[in-house]
Amino acid sequence: AAGAQEATATVRGKVTNVAGQPVPNAQVFVAGTQLGGQTGADGGYTITRIPAGSVTIRVRMIGFESMERAVTLAAGQTLTADFTIKPSPIS
Repeated sequence: AAGAQEATATVRGKVTNVAGQPVPNAQVFVAGTQLGGQTGADGGYTITRIPAGSVTIRVRMIGFESMERAVTLAAGQTLTADFTIKPSPIS
């Protein structure tokens, strides 16, 4: 079908803590867009329909330092981006 091959990509992965345990309910999103979601009980996430090109994937969770990673996506690609987040220092 025409238009089925949109120039979008998917990023999926897992968010864990330094002990290797999954971090549920972390926010994972594409910086500067409305795209994203929360990690599941297994720490896994999937973000679909990301415009191909260079984007920044950002992870936020209360009590942890936020992390980000710049990735370059080709149309139709599914990229795996796993994050290990560190507890934020208690001030």
